[in-house]
Amino acid sequence: MHLTIVHHAGTSDAGSDTDMERSLDKVGERQAGRLAALVMTDPVRRLVASPAPRCVGTLQPLAIRLGLTIEPCHGLDPAGDPADITAMFTDVAYHDAVLCTQVS
Repeated sequence: MHLTIVHHAGTSDAGSDTDMERSLDKVGERQAGRLAALVMTDPVRRLVASPAPRCVGTLQPLAIRLGLTIEPCHGLDPAGDPADITAMFTDVAYHDAVLCTQVS
């Protein structure tokens, strides 16, 4: 059983009105592709991400490879409750999951 937590890949500030709207830049897109290749070695049943475009974009190549849907989770946002993330460590529903957050 694995729980993998990743921070979103590289982003650009260009064209964004707010921090939540930032998306991946070209470097971030390459990083997301490499992440997909690395994570493919572990069993993955769920993909969960902050709804921020940069987090969803980070998991998108993995979702395509695995045929999984990315589940949005506001608990992985900066305004989310850290207790929610901590609870995921013990919740069996998150075993074999990859979580993508924008929280450092």
